[in-house]
Amino acid sequence: MTEDRLDRIERILETAVTLCQQNREDIARLTQETRNTNSRLDRLSERLESYTAQTRFDREDFQNEMRGIRTEVTRIAEFLFGQQQG
Repeated sequence: MTEDRLDRIERILETAVTLCQQNREDIARLTQETRNTNSRLDRLSERLESYTAQTRFDREDFQNEMRGIRTEVTRIAEFLFGQQQG
């Protein structure tokens, strides 16, 4: 092989090594970013589950309060109308 050809092969190999190093660094960075994103998604999922559970509880509590109010309104109406008729 000629000296020029060997120089060219050497440059190609150096470029390939540089690209491999950059790829390895990019993969490490992306792996860390993926871990961070997964961790954030897990925390968000936990908060969403907590919010959903609290919302269900609040809804049930509200429904119970409304039933109680309806019962009281019915009693008051029966009392008032019962007095008018009696």
